[in-house]
Amino acid sequence: MRFKFPFLAVGITVGLLNFGAGCASFTLPSTIQVQRWQRKADKGEPIAQYNLGSCYLNGQGIETNYSEAVKWFRKAADQGNAKAQCSLGMAYSNGLGIGRDSDESLKWFRKAAEHGDSAAQYNLGVFYQKGISVDRDHAEAVQWYQKSADQEFAKAQYNLGLAYAEGRGVEKDDSMAVKWFRKSAEHGDIEAQYDLGACCDLGIGMEKNPQTAYGWFLLAKNRGNNKASLKLASLEKSLSPAQLESARSWARQWKPEKPVESM
Repeated sequence: MRFKFPFLAVGITVGLLNFGAGCASFTLPSTIQVQRWQRKADKGEPIAQYNLGSCYLNGQGIETNYSEAVKWFRKAADQGNAKAQCSLGMAYSNGLGIGRDSDESLKWFRKAAEHGDSAAQYNLGVFYQKGISVDRDHAEAVQWYQKSADQEFAKAQYNLGLAYAEGRGVEKDDSMAVKWFRKSAEHGDIEAQYDLGACCDLGIGMEKNPQTAYGWFLLAKNRGNNKASLKLASLEKSLSPAQLESARSWARQWKPEKPVESM
């Protein structure tokens, strides 16, 4: 069975940091909240600068303005805010509010990754995997995927599983591939759900289990993976009605351990 590495996934939707020691998401900040962040950002508060940049980026509580988003991300990034550094790297990668520049993107991803940002660690891994502004180095990619995966970043867990499945940058190990596919799948990643289903169906890195495979394929299909439909149709010919109902019931009740990250 051969797996395919995905291309860089650096969509630029970001969450908002709360003030204080922890972080929290504010999906729809009010205009009043944005004004508060504006005042704090003007005084040089890096978390407020990051939050304000996110508001401009996503059009939350204020009109979308990519150039303003980049301006505030840069101010926060220059003060060492890892989320802002990662967002600035994404802006350079996507060419939103600033010209595309993979060298600058790499620079800011590296800064954020070294500060422990899991999304940046994942993206830096992809840069090494694809050879974007660096020499291609699968072993280095795996190291960054591992750091991100250890922080429960679902896409990094999936790519780490792919690395073990292919033997790229690490010794091929089907059981380790299944381990990381499962972690990613349990977080809701549809590609991981499909590949975990394939491992269950074919007995790769685990005992063959068509009923469990059907459940994972069904989850993947329900979230938009069209390839899973063919697998489901094939398995429906071999599973009993009771097995099919059990797998479908499991899929209906299934909930991710935590949502897949938006980047």
